[in-house]
Amino acid sequence: MVNNTVCSKQPPVTAVRWRKPSPRSCPTAVLRLCWGHKNTGSLFASLVRDAAISLRIATRRTATHWCGPMRSGVAIVAVTACCAMASADEIKLGGFWIGDVSIQGVEDAQVVYFNRVGTEFTRPIQAVQGLKLSAYPQLEDAYEALDNKDDLAALQALEDVRGKTGSPWLQQWVSHLLVAVYNRLNMPSEAVDRFLWLARDGAIPFYLSDPPLTSLAQTSPEVQHTLHQRITIAMEDLVGQPATMVIKQLLEPLEARQADDHSGQPPDSGQAGGTLVGDVGRTPGQEPEKPVAPQGKTNLVLSRFLDVGDAVTQMLVHGQFDQALAQANQLLQQGKHDLPMRMYQKGIAQLYLAQASGDNKQYHDAGLSFMSVLAYFPDSNYAGSSLVEAAVVHSKIGRRDIAKKLYERASFVLDTQEDPRYADRLEQLTDRLNP
Repeated sequence: MVNNTVCSKQPPVTAVRWRKPSPRSCPTAVLRLCWGHKNTGSLFASLVRDAAISLRIATRRTATHWCGPMRSGVAIVAVTACCAMASADEIKLGGFWIGDVSIQGVEDAQVVYFNRVGTEFTRPIQAVQGLKLSAYPQLEDAYEALDNKDDLAALQALEDVRGKTGSPWLQQWVSHLLVAVYNRLNMPSEAVDRFLWLARDGAIPFYLSDPPLTSLAQTSPEVQHTLHQRITIAMEDLVGQPATMVIKQLLEPLEARQADDHSGQPPDSGQAGGTLVGDVGRTPGQEPEKPVAPQGKTNLVLSRFLDVGDAVTQMLVHGQFDQALAQANQLLQQGKHDLPMRMYQKGIAQLYLAQASGDNKQYHDAGLSFMSVLAYFPDSNYAGSSLVEAAVVHSKIGRRDIAKKLYERASFVLDTQEDPRYADRLEQLTDRLNP
């Protein structure tokens, strides 16, 4: 039935005839921009997706504010047309990827999307097993890595998306995936960071339904204290909100470990949460538990941004990788300044210890350290060199395809004029990978 409700200065409308909306007839600046832009494919994929939910809400109000069905009808058709033209995404339901859709976002715990002809669908978020967005091809890389149980590669791709998107719903979706990845990689600090961010951001209960308890149960005493403080502060900040009950679960494995330690059980040594603590506090003359690279000055290439007078840098230069790793860990736990430098130094020490021992786990730990630089400090002076070394790690453990992608990315990030030695290293490593 046609609604003949009329506002003042608006004649009665008895028929609706759709016509192509001009830029002036579109209800928002976003639609006006979309309609007149030549490169509609990429623009629709980015603009329409981030704005569609608010546009849908706006068009629901047009019956009141626009005073007539013709204008509201034009607005709805315009939104539908825009969404239909951006059908390049995929959604995974029931174990199958469904293509030719346009993902609009998450609204009231429902994933909203359109098919290619503009029909709207909603699915409960717990039923959605994956989302691929044409504007973020890294998501496809992430899901491929997850299918191959390659959490390190998935971590890189997901953090890349999280750092680039300005869409709140997508940041939450990616962050909840990262919590699971960090938890499996035994990186409790990073997992808790992402989990607490979701809680503070007002995430829906689904995103908080799987706290990273596994990695928390294996934390070292040094990390336990820091995490306990951060979780307690978050609970105080969110007091009275439902999320506090979920956050409280994070304290249980930490308090259980503390009780074990106080009962006389020796603290865990070795790797915990990506941090080596077995060498911290080793008495003089005590043999290290892990293989140590030969001592003496080395010819390794280090970032020119390192402070040559820094004690950890000097340890690396002289091949004292075991001591450098212990010292870098201590400084990181104390939260000293220049954290990206410490993460990079830690990764270098782990990488050369791995080369000395041939231990894949040590290569894995080195890769996590370099990825931490990229995840938390993507604009730091150590981003380019960390990309190069992360590629070296992947090459050493047989992931040549990922190494090649990282080398290519490093060639754009690394400042060849500021750091010519690293530029030469990158060229040599690339040539070696592609003989």
